[in-house]
Amino acid sequence: MKILWRIAIQETNKQQLSTIFSNKFGDDVPSIEQAELRFREILNLGVRLEGVHFHCGSGQHGSSSFKNAIDLAKSCMEVGKKVGHNMTVLDLGGGYPAASLSESQVEILKGT
Repeated sequence: MKILWRIAIQETNKQQLSTIFSNKFGDDVPSIEQAELRFREILNLGVRLEGVHFHCGSGQHGSSSFKNAIDLAKSCMEVGKKVGHNMTVLDLGGGYPAASLSESQVEILKGT
C-alpha cells in the first residue's frame, strides 16, 4: 500500500468549474515551511508517504490552476524527500480539460 498526501488546490477561476474540491478535500499548504512541518509530523507518526495527490476540480474546460497545482506538488515532493519520505508518486486526480491535455500542460508534467 502506498500513502499519498492530498493537497488542496485553490482555483483562480472558480466559475470555470462545476465542482470545486479545495473546500472539501486536501490539506491547505500555506507555505513550503508549513509543508515541511507537516511532513515531519507525519513521519513522527510512523507514516512514510510515497507521494502527493491533488484534484483541481471538475469542469468541461478544466482548471485554470493546473500549472500552480503541478508546481506546488513538485515543491512538496522535494521537501518530502528532504524530510525522509519516498515521494515517487504524483497522482493527478483531475482538473485538466476533459477532452485532452494541452501542449503546455504536457510540458508542465514533463518538468516534474
